[in-house]
Amino acid sequence: MRKVLSFAALVALLALGACQKTPAPEGSVSVKDQIDVPFYGGALSYVLESNCDWEITSTTVDVVPIRGTAGTTELTVTVPGNTTASEQTESFTVKFTNADGISTESVVKIVVPAPSLNYGGVDYRVVYMPDGKYWMVDNLRYVPDGMTVSSDPSDGSGLWYPYSVDGTVATALTDDESVAKYGYLYGCATAFGVEVTEENYKNLEGVQGICPEGWHIPTRSEWFALCGDSNKGDDEESAPDKKTDAVFFDAEKNYASVVKANDAGFNFVFAGCVFNGKYQTVTIKEATSPVEEWWGSNAMNYILASTGYTTSNGGQQMFALMSSFTKTYEDGRLSLAYSNITNGVSVRCVKD
Repeated sequence: MRKVLSFAALVALLALGACQKTPAPEGSVSVKDQIDVPFYGGALSYVLESNCDWEITSTTVDVVPIRGTAGTTELTVTVPGNTTASEQTESFTVKFTNADGISTESVVKIVVPAPSLNYGGVDYRVVYMPDGKYWMVDNLRYVPDGMTVSSDPSDGSGLWYPYSVDGTVATALTDDESVAKYGYLYGCATAFGVEVTEENYKNLEGVQGICPEGWHIPTRSEWFALCGDSNKGDDEESAPDKKTDAVFFDAEKNYASVVKANDAGFNFVFAGCVFNGKYQTVTIKEATSPVEEWWGSNAMNYILASTGYTTSNGGQQMFALMSSFTKTYEDGRLSLAYSNITNGVSVRCVKD
């Protein structure tokens, strides 16, 4: 016999259906492990909770996966490095949609700090160069454990103060302001953290040395990408052709220059060098540069590379970025030259 629902029962059934509408779309995204995002970017883990389908609808980062269903999902978010000089904000948007097609969105923001480096309690400026690498743009002023800084370049200590020159007289600059500006001058053994010998000088390329973890002393090829000009290497019959599209290269003047380096944010400074146990006292003069603010500054400056070179008599040298000031090179030529392993030179680090 066919059953007929009463009017009251029908009303009750309709009311029950009205109470079982599809839930509103809900979801949340939280950091799985709370960490500070480094300026050079990296992969972060997020946990997404949702009661419905979801998808990534817009993003300035790489998110995997980009869609899913109700439940818990772990997201891997790869954040790009900050290549600017200021703090940057990256983001991604998650759209949650229920079975009725109703949607809501959640925006996740990620703050990436400006490039910088704190090492040994000292802050160093860092710049992303067009060669695709992060470079320290202050000379290193790190003192290894057990060492003291010397103002006597003849003592062979391997760690010296920068200096100024008056005529032919060099005076060590021991004040904090000068050290902050020029950094220290390092012998190779101090810079690399090991005694440099005939057996190992060709095996130091790209080593960390006294640079912070994750950084290293630049190689000849890394410096060449910046200056585009170098003496010949051990396995070369002659010097390589100039790289005219190098970062510091001035195509019009046909050499890499201090002017172009500083235009790129490199902050070249005239710290000088220790040569044969003495402070090198050649200075920039009006006859060798029209830049008045440079007059009286050290003309011969070296910044260490980690690539070795063998002299004609079998000795050991390292490549270094060298400055030269002449009538021809009035903007300060920057090129890769050879430096004796006992010289005292500046050190900068580049990100691995």
